[in-house]
Amino acid sequence: MEFRQETVGTLEPAASVAPETPKSRTPKDFRMDPQTLLKQWHMGVRIYSIAHIRAAAGCEKNGRWLGILVVVCTSVIAASFLFGLSDSPASPVRTVVALLSLATAVLAGLHTFLKQPETAEKHRAAAVNYDQARRELEQVWAFPPEPEVFRQFVKTFLERWVSLDRQSPTLAPRFYDSAAKMLREGAEDEWEVPVPPAASETP
Repeated sequence: MEFRQETVGTLEPAASVAPETPKSRTPKDFRMDPQTLLKQWHMGVRIYSIAHIRAAAGCEKNGRWLGILVVVCTSVIAASFLFGLSDSPASPVRTVVALLSLATAVLAGLHTFLKQPETAEKHRAAAVNYDQARRELEQVWAFPPEPEVFRQFVKTFLERWVSLDRQSPTLAPRFYDSAAKMLREGAEDEWEVPVPPAASETP
């Protein structure tokens, strides 16, 4: 027979406890209630709407500055020829005028190639489309339909969202990130989202 001497201060080894195995998660655990789904989609379309607004403003600003630079360079070149400042071959003004002529050609080419006004208009149209989708989500959120009708709405809305992403111009990451940050900070009231066209104006 085996005896065990118990003394004060003796540390008995703790019984080994088998680690708990995580419970397997069933598909039911991953289900999302309609309100949470609508809330996430609402946030998503709001981000895209505001991001396209900012992108349109950025394109307009870039196009405006390119146009101003082209006008300024062209005016300086015209003034140099008008006052005969570039007649002398040794004049440093002649070199400056030559450089300005090159810069004017480059800026004018960029202005034509980038098509900033046209891109800004596309971003504004995309912002209106996303905001109209947001209003539809709010309507379903306020007046929940029957489950079968809601499932059909989810399918249709997903297809529309994919179509909007394909039709919209490419967003620079900085516009999307700034819009997402603004919504997370709760400052969306500082921005005015364009009102979608009336039903009679929709083709």
